[in-house]
Amino acid sequence: MAFRLDPRAAPGPELRRLFEEQTHEAIAGFSGDDPHRAVHEARKACKRTRALVALVRRSLDREQAEGLRKAYRDAARHVGPLRDAFVMQRTLERLLPELDAEAVLGPAVMPGDGPERRAACVAGLEGALRRLQRVDWSGVDRHSLLFGMRRSYAAVRQQRAPAVKSGEIEPFHEWRKAVKAWGYHLQLFVDIWPPVMQPIIEQADTLQEILGDHHDLGVLRESLPAGLDSRTADRIRGVARAREDLLYAEARDLSRPLVAMSPRTFEDLIRDLWHAARRTRG
Repeated sequence: MAFRLDPRAAPGPELRRLFEEQTHEAIAGFSGDDPHRAVHEARKACKRTRALVALVRRSLDREQAEGLRKAYRDAARHVGPLRDAFVMQRTLERLLPELDAEAVLGPAVMPGDGPERRAACVAGLEGALRRLQRVDWSGVDRHSLLFGMRRSYAAVRQQRAPAVKSGEIEPFHEWRKAVKAWGYHLQLFVDIWPPVMQPIIEQADTLQEILGDHHDLGVLRESLPAGLDSRTADRIRGVARAREDLLYAEARDLSRPLVAMSPRTFEDLIRDLWHAARRTRG
């Protein structure tokens, strides 16, 4: 189901609905016949739910909020190595189509403990569902969501500065995480005024993809298989570094207008659109 809020509904029940939908969908995905996709969707669901926690954590009981955050984090960690192995090969295949990627890394396969990891992820998600039943949502209101949106946007601006200054993997990774969370938060609000929100969401999605590719290339450079001959490894690292430099420039330029507003101005924009939507649609 769509990851979005109904602007006319009470925020607390809406948040709970989104948590439950994301968790149930992730669990159901593991019963399918595509383990790569199931792992990917489960990790994405965990990131979305953790973004929800970050958005409203100041309106929740501190212990309950932290318990939810850790539950979804730990569930995702069980299948992290499965996704990482797949992404590493895909990154190399995209980077060097002229090479026989399978001869370099072998075919994309899940590690041998894949079934155990997937089962542990499902158990973790089921545990998160049980935690959800104990959460008090009464403190979540429109003001807390707006405050969370301001903090989310402020994090994107804050993490951009060191990333653009250094161009290195770790600052870019932190910036990427902030942009990804902000992108999920934007998706929640698309229905308040789609003609305004959709272009912002599309730009945020594009930026997140660029930052993700930058991160994957950096990880690839630092974790090439030990069996590679030095000439091939140096070539891969050189091409990856050059591609990272191009992505750096794209991210820097694309993000400049996205972060032009102050966090307070951004919050006011969302507030005004939400108010107009509620007034127009009753």
